[in-house]
Amino acid sequence: MYDRVLRFGADHSKLTAAVSGVPRTVAHGDCHIRNLFTSPGDADQFELVAIDLASVGIEAIGSDLGTLMGSSLTWGDEEADTVMRVEEDFFEAFMNGFISEGAGTSRDLIRLSYLTSVCGYGKVVALVPAIVEDRSGPWEWVLTRYGGEDLEEDLPDSYRVRIEFITTLFDEALGLVDQVTGSK
Repeated sequence: MYDRVLRFGADHSKLTAAVSGVPRTVAHGDCHIRNLFTSPGDADQFELVAIDLASVGIEAIGSDLGTLMGSSLTWGDEEADTVMRVEEDFFEAFMNGFISEGAGTSRDLIRLSYLTSVCGYGKVVALVPAIVEDRSGPWEWVLTRYGGEDLEEDLPDSYRVRIEFITTLFDEALGLVDQVTGSK
């Protein structure tokens, strides 16, 4: 797995180049669970409220969804376990809504854009065990974010599972690159 993780940077560069042709839309840019809330409104109407709009901009369709999924992998075990368990349903729910609005962008292009965002977070996830072991770089930030003094004992298993999950997404995305670039 170590050798595979070392290729994440080069793989992500390939993914980023491939999504340059994905249609763009307005995006939140910092779409993670701590910036999204449901409105306590009418029981018949679901309303999602986003805060922290400093990063709003134009991004590839699906990138916000990937940010939401990928950022969840960088928080606690419960949040990471949840998103890993529901990843396929999560993406399909987005696509069902997207298709119902009559959008004509290829599912593979959107999936590639989404996976590119998730994999960007995967590069960060892959660094955390090394930061913990060496107590280097943003050690204090990692210690605070992931639970304090028991971190060194608890981190390896939960991060191994996350890195394995992210590796499968990298592999899927790289497979999509060939499909998408061949069909443009």
